[in-house]
Amino acid sequence: SLLNNLTISLEIQKKRDSSEKNNARKAEQLAFWELFNDVIEERGRPFNARTPKPQHWYNIATGSSDCHISVTLVNSENKLGVELYIPNNKDLYDSLYNHKEEIEGAIGHTLTWMRLDAKLASRVVTYIPGLDFDNKENYKDLINKAIDEVILFRKAFKQFLK
Repeated sequence: SLLNNLTISLEIQKKRDSSEKNNARKAEQLAFWELFNDVIEERGRPFNARTPKPQHWYNIATGSSDCHISVTLVNSENKLGVELYIPNNKDLYDSLYNHKEEIEGAIGHTLTWMRLDAKLASRVVTYIPGLDFDNKENYKDLINKAIDEVILFRKAFKQFLK
């Protein structure tokens, strides 16, 4: 049953490769958020830093328990997302959407509004291109752009949150 042993051996190697790839991605995510926190500190803490974790998102409080801002790493599409994440409140989404022009005017550009009727959560998002875990030269620039967006989001949405 040499073939059987070879098959098992290949399966184990596949799992190991997948696990190593996952561990490398987690390490990249953690390193990104550590640098993100450093830049928040350098900029005088325009919002509270969170403990960096090896995950693809970083949540920031809005002052409302109904939603938060998330910065997301979308490495597969080479971009960062900055979004208002509304976990389970279509009424809040609809209320914000009624102020879409004011909110986008305050932010200075259009946003992608995602009610997501088939899901519990709704999202309002913008993307910043240029993320690449294999080329970190622009990380500081990306992080500064993300922080700028977070500040704009907090200011633009704040008056419409209870």
